[in-house]
Amino acid sequence: STMSLTIYSVQETDFGHYDCVARNEMAMTRGTIVLEESSRHNRPATGTENILTFGHPAPSYEGFDDLCPTCSYCQKCSEGRGALFAPSYRTFGNKTVTRKEARLITAVGKPVFHRHTNNNYGSWMRDTNNETDPHYWTTDPNHNDILKEFANKNDFRNNGRSITYQLPTPFQGNSHVIFNGSFYYHVKGHPNITRLDLNIRKTTTMELPGMVYSDDRSLYNNSRDYVDLSADTEGLWAIYSTLYPNNTVVVKMNNMTLKIEKGWDMALNNNLYGNFFIAYGVLYVLDSATDRDTRIRIAFDLYKGEMEDVDLPFNNPFSYTTLLGTTTRLRLVIGSEGRLGVAEEELLRERWR
Repeated sequence: STMSLTIYSVQETDFGHYDCVARNEMAMTRGTIVLEESSRHNRPATGTENILTFGHPAPSYEGFDDLCPTCSYCQKCSEGRGALFAPSYRTFGNKTVTRKEARLITAVGKPVFHRHTNNNYGSWMRDTNNETDPHYWTTDPNHNDILKEFANKNDFRNNGRSITYQLPTPFQGNSHVIFNGSFYYHVKGHPNITRLDLNIRKTTTMELPGMVYSDDRSLYNNSRDYVDLSADTEGLWAIYSTLYPNNTVVVKMNNMTLKIEKGWDMALNNNLYGNFFIAYGVLYVLDSATDRDTRIRIAFDLYKGEMEDVDLPFNNPFSYTTLLGTTTRLRLVIGSEGRLGVAEEELLRERWR
């Protein structure tokens, strides 16, 4: 195929070299495009000499079956999915919680590449309660007492001008969240969650009961998280492991005081799965964070206490998903590892229930 790019309203200040980056689990390829005065008048032919490429070229086309061999049939999977069997659970907390909106995700879109860095891990965030806010926020585990804020997508993509917040305590992991103008994170070496109000720089801290936070039992398979923070239309959530083997706890918290409104202690072994996220009060479970083609086959409605029948294909084009979270518009925020700490975004289609 041949792709073309049309650039309008070119100014003299726009002249220069531009990088185009494409990456999958095999390698990264970068192309350099030169925009100069003559480009406005003389349309270069495809394959012109002033377009340079670096990295591994695409494989020569031999045939569809050579590039994409037929997948082996899995008889075991066709006999039944674990999603059909609800885990046993108990609830705790004194507050009665009601749902604002009831929706169920029915498809996951393709990822959109946003940024390339040299970090193996890290997170990027939008304010999940205010999608008109143009700001982006990032963290780097190598500097776990720092939060960076970028004014817009351009600064975020180019690692341009930013505001630095000095955190009162260092964070652990990647699964933080920005919600309603505050930064929420797990305090390293403690079973605590801290809220930092970004406007007045005031902090609030609350302990999560029974949380594992300092041994080798990370929350997910191949993860560095002990707690996964999430925020959706229903509010602020935390997912973590307990001291009891094979149990997962989900708590809904007051986003101002961090007090637990209601909790679910489930017999669900989180360490067998790649990642979890919550949307509209439904807990979704990703089979694998490392397989290129995987699925979401478990969806537990926390409000109804029932399993939903889902079987959603999910693509990991960068091999290792280290961060999952949703926004109020049901856009799935993703971070991936592989010497890039890549940022992407996936659009979720949903249906009303």
